[in-house]
Amino acid sequence: HTYLDGDVIATINDPPARLYFLRHGVCHELHPPHQDLLLREHRAPAWFGEIEALTREPRRAAIHAKSQCNVLEMSWDRIQRLSDHFPDFGQVLERVCINRLHRVNAIRLRALIRAHRAELHQMASLLL
Repeated sequence: HTYLDGDVIATINDPPARLYFLRHGVCHELHPPHQDLLLREHRAPAWFGEIEALTREPRRAAIHAKSQCNVLEMSWDRIQRLSDHFPDFGQVLERVCINRLHRVNAIRLRALIRAHRAELHQMASLLL
């Protein structure tokens, strides 16, 4: 598939049916609900969607094209067949998934702390 700058490649709560391979271009992975927290910038060659593919949970973040992007999509069935025939493929997906989940959770936690810190400062200024 070819996506143009600004196109949505994947949306939050999309079913976990695909693994994406970015062959050309740049895209951003954005955190809900504000869509302004950049979780990751993907630059070709890159891949994403492994968290949803392995956990079978709906997408947790949106993917937006930031330039013209050429993206290959791999179905869940094909991922399973590759993992069955090439166990190393499945193990790499699992390792990357775990590492990215740790990184994403750390980014989300830092954003929550900053938001709460700002709320506390605002409340304190009202009390003074």
